[in-house]
Amino acid sequence: MAGVSPGGKGKPTIGASRTNTVGLASRDLNPFLDELDRSSGEADKRRTFVRWPFRNSTIPLKLVHPGGNTVNLLVAARNLSCGGISVLHNAFVYNGSRCSVVLPHPKLGPIELAGTVKRCIHRRGTIHELGVQFDKEINAKEYFSVDPMKDWFSLENVNKEELSGHMLHVDDSPMEQSLVKHYLRGTQVRLQQAATIEDAMTIAEGGVDLVLTDFDLGEGKTGADLVLLMRSRNVRCPVMFVTADGTPQTREKAQEVGVTAFLVKPVTPEKLLRAVAEFLTVGGGADPNGTTLADEHPNRCLIPTFIAQLQDLIKRIELAIKREDVGVCRSLSMQLAGASPAVGFMRLAKVADTAAKSLASTMSTKESASQLRALISTCEAIVQMRSQFR
Repeated sequence: MAGVSPGGKGKPTIGASRTNTVGLASRDLNPFLDELDRSSGEADKRRTFVRWPFRNSTIPLKLVHPGGNTVNLLVAARNLSCGGISVLHNAFVYNGSRCSVVLPHPKLGPIELAGTVKRCIHRRGTIHELGVQFDKEINAKEYFSVDPMKDWFSLENVNKEELSGHMLHVDDSPMEQSLVKHYLRGTQVRLQQAATIEDAMTIAEGGVDLVLTDFDLGEGKTGADLVLLMRSRNVRCPVMFVTADGTPQTREKAQEVGVTAFLVKPVTPEKLLRAVAEFLTVGGGADPNGTTLADEHPNRCLIPTFIAQLQDLIKRIELAIKREDVGVCRSLSMQLAGASPAVGFMRLAKVADTAAKSLASTMSTKESASQLRALISTCEAIVQMRSQFR
């Protein structure tokens, strides 16, 4: 079947079958999309959701033409957002045409999403880019492996007047406190601020939707200490670090304690609003310690037993730490790293693997104390969830 080259010139590509209607396999699709990205210009200020690259050479598309004729196509995807998807097709399509796409969900398998074609832009040769708006917004992050240490926030523009919720800001600098308060002016966010871990815990235990904390809290205390104390007292809200120290060591520490997002100073008002809105509006505040298994996954029946065993493992790890028994601590860490993915506790697996590697490197429970504390804290956080899986 004949296809078309990215430039729309020359002889068509001949093959036994076509990956998509524009005839672009992955090796040809990526350079073409790279060129499109370079020529895209500035983001649309009216756009609600961020568009993330979602390059896939074969996406099923069911298209309903005017008059009711339905065709099943394979198209190439360019990007994805919570509100829609951009795909490449080899023909013009009328705005308002109904359609549905089938996206590969990493946990749930193929998911069909209905929508409407909102734009059709000629790109080159016979290639047109279709913008499909979904009937219902999705959590696009489910289709990616997002890095919480980078800018993964879903909203491109935030309506300040609609932003609401209860947020705690922890920073020992009056200037930083004033900046955050200034940036959130005009919103409906109820902001409380604290300069010490003790004051922060008093507020957090009273119930908040989000915590934004500086990493360096003075007097040798850090945001990591605050997170570990929060989790030990069953305060489960999402936490964002903000810091001028964007070194790998600080990022690693943030990941160890389960920080949900990481902002590097200086933080612009727009960046802060997008980050806050991710948790107060979009709903990005799911507990990072939770299971990634879908409700219908057959392994979910194993979770209650796994959590019951965690309670015993916590005691064994704590006893091994007191005895400075590196071998037992490492063995139990490796056991958790290997077993946790089967029941979807991916963060526990990562924290346990980090602890095991640290113990193998240092051969000391004291030198690996922070990794072991993070491991115990993560186990305790999962134990606190046991009522969800009965």
